[in-house]
Amino acid sequence: YYYYYYDWKVRPATCSEVSNNEELQNAEIEIYPNPASSFLSLKADLLDDKKVIIYDVIGNRMNCVGERKTGEIHFNIEHLNAGIYLISIGDTVRKFTKN
Repeated sequence: YYYYYYDWKVRPATCSEVSNNEELQNAEIEIYPNPASSFLSLKADLLDDKKVIIYDVIGNRMNCVGERKTGEIHFNIEHLNAGIYLISIGDTVRKFTKN
């Protein structure tokens, strides 16, 4: 057996700014209508520069085209099967239901 000893130094960290990812996680994100059948809208203040991806519950990336406007994205989801889907917005994940 091998034993490893690490002399880890722990020092306090200070945060003077909140990152955009943390702000987005704490921000109000609206997904409507939920459940949806044809189109899905996503609205958040810090959405403009974030990568938004839709996945099924297994983790497969869905091919959905979104139209961006300031603070909003509108997706055409007509081609998706009925079920639960996940939306990845930067480091934040939300879910929606397709009828």
